[in-house]
Amino acid sequence: MWAASQVPVEQVLEMLEGRQAANGNWHCPRPKRHNNGDATASAKIRDGKFRCFKCDGEDVEGLRLVMDTKAVGPYEAAMWIARNAAAAAKA
Repeated sequence: MWAASQVPVEQVLEMLEGRQAANGNWHCPRPKRHNNGDATASAKIRDGKFRCFKCDGEDVEGLRLVMDTKAVGPYEAAMWIARNAAAAAKA
């Protein structure tokens, strides 16, 4: 799990198909939880952690973001991050 925790949250967001808006905010990778499908970027990254102001009660790191988005446990989330980070590095 240590290697997964070293992947920057911005990279995790990109792997979750999140995208950054022109104003620097991020679109949440869980748009189904938003009334407008997160048409307006509702999230920020601060101190290396992500926070959607609709979905998250606090800032979360990449591992926890994957756990919540994919509805998996910590081991599965760490493996998902490691696999996708490795694939991105090869591309």
